[in-house]
Amino acid sequence: MSKIMFEETEGIPIKDVPYFGQDRWLSPLNFMEEVTGKHLANRRVAVHDVTLRDGEQTPGVAWKEDERVFLAQALDEIGIPRIEVGMPIISEDIRRATKRLTSMSLKAEIEPLARAHFDDINICLDCGVKSIGIEICLNPYVLRYAMDMTFEAALERIVKTIDYARQNGMKTNFHGWDSGRTTLDYLRRAYSRIIKEARPDAITVYDTFGDVTPMAVLFLFRKLKEWFPETSFEFHTHNDFGFSTGSSLAAVLGGADCVHCSFNGLGERTGNTPTEEIVTALELLYGIKTGVKLSALKRVSLLVQEISKVKVAPNKPIVGDRIFEVESGLVVDIIMKFRGLGVQCYFGNFLPDTVGARPQNIVLGKGAGKANIQHYLEKHGKNLKKDEVDDLTQEIKNVGRLKKANITEEEFLIMVEKIRQR
Repeated sequence: MSKIMFEETEGIPIKDVPYFGQDRWLSPLNFMEEVTGKHLANRRVAVHDVTLRDGEQTPGVAWKEDERVFLAQALDEIGIPRIEVGMPIISEDIRRATKRLTSMSLKAEIEPLARAHFDDINICLDCGVKSIGIEICLNPYVLRYAMDMTFEAALERIVKTIDYARQNGMKTNFHGWDSGRTTLDYLRRAYSRIIKEARPDAITVYDTFGDVTPMAVLFLFRKLKEWFPETSFEFHTHNDFGFSTGSSLAAVLGGADCVHCSFNGLGERTGNTPTEEIVTALELLYGIKTGVKLSALKRVSLLVQEISKVKVAPNKPIVGDRIFEVESGLVVDIIMKFRGLGVQCYFGNFLPDTVGARPQNIVLGKGAGKANIQHYLEKHGKNLKKDEVDDLTQEIKNVGRLKKANITEEEFLIMVEKIRQR
């Protein structure tokens, strides 16, 4: 009998396409030119990792000097091109860590964040950095009622501090935080003057409170690139409504040259766009190169968890411990049938080793079916009659519900022997 082959069905291509292969099975809709536009061809997007700065603003998280250096080295090793190391003005240990990192000749750009104050910039200069993020609020209500400052005064400070940093040989990135809670007209006026008078090398658009929807982000960046085509724009957002990764993708589709992110989504309140999510999404869903080694994402996520003492949920996208576990008997049956056709990716968008995770694991529990049982019988070289398999399947379902947990392999083998002795 000839072997059944996995062939094209109903006109959905599966050969020489970016959404299907040995290591992935993704939606063809993502790659439609009507969705992505022509500008995504051969595009690269920079990654600005803020784990060491915004990530440290997670309540209870505090990096020691050696930890900051160690994590920065780990980020550099996996290809993160720019690392926001912290705010040197805050403490001596951040200054020491920054100096150590700038002397290591890392591939990554070490960029501290500074307020629009000369003292902040002088300290960064003393640390030996070649680029700097200079921040001040852009929300005129915060400027007026919390900082006792007019926009004119803020603009004057922005121009003077950026000019000072540029005169001292540093590349400058303007961070205007809380710019998301303003209007399109205001942002056009603000950015127009900042670009003309301050001339920063890049401008980071801040959705500080994560309330700009992905659709609005896409619209905003398309407008910014239309108005200021020669300016490099970046995007920084938080996850307050749960769509930070989607918003960051939208920014890229709109023309953003760089996205800001943090491993495991560490950051204030709900955290920042998770580094592991945005780089995987860019690489796999749009074919956009980031230069980040995807197969090391799980390892670095674990490092950040250990040092920060903040654990991620077991179902956390990309790096959760249990996202590649399968319990449903129906799904296991389908997985096995597709494996027989040489297709490894059915229940999942990509193979676990793509992001450095353990292989897909079929588990036994309340939702197990005969396919799960057969998998473990074959694994341990056991044979049961059909009625015995039926009995074992039902017992595993019952015990799984009582335990509210999966059945271990040791428990499985004990159950097999009990079934045999009946």
